[in-house]
Amino acid sequence: MIQPLRDLVLIKPDETVKQTASGILLNEEWKSHPMTGEVVAIGDTVTRVKVGDRIVFERYATRTVDEYRLCKEGCIFALINETA
Repeated sequence: MIQPLRDLVLIKPDETVKQTASGILLNEEWKSHPMTGEVVAIGDTVTRVKVGDRIVFERYATRTVDEYRLCKEGCIFALINETA
């Protein structure tokens, strides 16, 4: 498992959108990078999110590591509350 350092957060992003809501299939060039995912691991100085949280993060402020994304805590926009 990858263990982030400092203020970095390891994210398992949601699946890439392959089809629009109206049913139009997208080719590889038009598929958007997901902006939501689940926190898998956190660095030792991260204070606002915890492992297991669902988050919205800045799309192009992440680094790809295998099937995960790595970003700074400051690039997380919001927590997703699925119980509301």
